[in-house]
Amino acid sequence: MNALQATEEIAEPLGTVGMMFYFSPQSAERAKPLDMDVVALYAAGRGGVLGDRTADEIDDIFFFFKPGMITQMVENARSKASREVGVGAHLDAAKDYADATFGGIDETVLNDFSAAVKSLAATLPAGQWPIVDGYLALEVPSTPRHEAYYWAIIMRELRGGVHTNAVKAAGLSASESCQLDRGGAFFALHGYSDDDKVEETEELIATRAAAEADTTAREAALLQVLDDAQLAALVAGARAMADAVNNPVPAYITCLGLVGTNDLGLSPLGGQGAGTPTPSTAQDEGRGDGKDCSGQRTREVDPKCSELEGHQIRSETTSKVHRSTRDWRTPETCQRDVATDP
Repeated sequence: MNALQATEEIAEPLGTVGMMFYFSPQSAERAKPLDMDVVALYAAGRGGVLGDRTADEIDDIFFFFKPGMITQMVENARSKASREVGVGAHLDAAKDYADATFGGIDETVLNDFSAAVKSLAATLPAGQWPIVDGYLALEVPSTPRHEAYYWAIIMRELRGGVHTNAVKAAGLSASESCQLDRGGAFFALHGYSDDDKVEETEELIATRAAAEADTTAREAALLQVLDDAQLAALVAGARAMADAVNNPVPAYITCLGLVGTNDLGLSPLGGQGAGTPTPSTAQDEGRGDGKDCSGQRTREVDPKCSELEGHQIRSETTSKVHRSTRDWRTPETCQRDVATDP
């Protein structure tokens, strides 16, 4: 397997996996104590990793959303909690989601995936993709499933950043790119309306397709630093996590052999990908001293214009969240997911 083949293999799986926790039941639980909904927590977390930038600066970085949309979301989130608290809850939700989903994956697969992405990350140029830089500045989690999910999130952000570069190089506007992504399925979710639509000419369609191909080529060039074994590990981990999104296994089941009840305070929900650890049991860095299934303490911090990348949310519960927030006209109801356009 070469770098281009690996890039093509991981694009869709990691595009889905890396954003699944954004509007998940786990995020909803983490948002409650902050008087936030999942939309506000998304802005607080994904925008928060960008540091002390102004809301307008964050809005610019979230390129594919309609100008001003992210500004409103970030300002709303900042009115409810500090940046540090918001990022912490965002990362806690990512770990909770990993606990609820990736319990059935062999730790060797997760560890090899993490090692491959870590090697890649060490070669990435700083200052190219601010959201990638933001997540990379966080402490890497130590539990295998948490660490692998952290790196999956970063891989999704990396493709999103590369895609932004490719779209800009092609001379496409953010709205044009969103309109032509997956038949405009996520156009409105990025804050656009019919008034923002343009005529879909053959030339424009071809330009958008070329930008997508250029994204893959650019990302493949970055992956050239990995050897065959690392590329294979990258693909295997991406596939395993994507499969788990469709067929989640909570970590406590595999650790304790329990079904339907547990000693960790985890409460699985019905539906695909809906197993939900109670937030208070997922203790984190600087927040408590929860233990993993082996009894060892865990110390970790998990971590983009939420690009739906054309990847549909597979969790039934999460899908309901999307449907209920489809009108993003106010800070309270503005979610910002990006399809293939970060």
